[in-house]
Amino acid sequence: MSKKKSLLLPLLFGLFTFGLILLALWPEPEPTVDIVVAARDLGAGTALTPADLALRTLPADQAPPDAVGDPAALVGHTLAVARFQGEPISPRHLGPGVSLRPDERAVAVRVKRDRGLAGLLRPGARVGVVATLPDDNGDLFAKAVIEDLRVLYVSPEFQAKPDTSASLRAGAPVTAQMTVSDGEPSGLTASPGVAATSSKPANEGVILLAAPIASQAIAYIPMTQTVASDVQSPMSDAETGDEPELITEEPPTLDVGRWTLDYQNAQVLYVSPVELLAALNAEKDALTLYLMPQDAAPLASNGLSLSELLPLPPIEEEAP
Repeated sequence: MSKKKSLLLPLLFGLFTFGLILLALWPEPEPTVDIVVAARDLGAGTALTPADLALRTLPADQAPPDAVGDPAALVGHTLAVARFQGEPISPRHLGPGVSLRPDERAVAVRVKRDRGLAGLLRPGARVGVVATLPDDNGDLFAKAVIEDLRVLYVSPEFQAKPDTSASLRAGAPVTAQMTVSDGEPSGLTASPGVAATSSKPANEGVILLAAPIASQAIAYIPMTQTVASDVQSPMSDAETGDEPELITEEPPTLDVGRWTLDYQNAQVLYVSPVELLAALNAEKDALTLYLMPQDAAPLASNGLSLSELLPLPPIEEEAP
């Protein structure tokens, strides 16, 4: 055997051994799974078609536990909630898009970002309505007119969108939050494990509200101020004939009383919430939504004109 062959055999054996070690240490490929996601932004109530659905490959341990792998299993079903492009669609997202009780009607209104909670509304939220209208003098008058309206639908382009390009955590719902400054949404954050996008919702959007058919009372209750009757003006030393005394104590605080609601002179207007929402929606910038917490206390107010915020003019003393 030549010297060249004697050197080649150990080299081949070493390469073969190295290959075996490398195969033993090489990690096994991570299992993946294909799940059905939204091919585009889909609103609540959308009847799913093949064009609305797409497949996305994820690591098996990061896929939602109820993920669907076959788009055909979802075709023909209706979305109960909005799903954005790239978000998984599973059976828990299906159902009637709009569900009304017999004593409700659905009314659509168009709002801007600064009047529609900056696109943060979701179906199921509870909102109240402030009406802002000009009076005979051109002054703006604002009053909370109706509460506890249920949000049925929010147009997808008007909602804050989470970025689904990041890996989804198993079973973790995708949510988004943002702060609002000067009517502009900013500081968008998303649920853990999901990055947030800096894209803003549309400047305007359509919101569907469930309005009761029963008439609602809009009350204007005057407020009166009660002043304590036992407060008397102190007499001067000249009136009493006593020697002047050096005042060392602070003067007593004058009790100006308290404000009370005068229910006897209240004015009540009964309106249909359906007609009220339609009228405010037709009047430009007359409707503002505010979010209500669970078990919210009723909001009672007489409304406010901007001129009422101006300081009172000084009292002119009469000439002797």
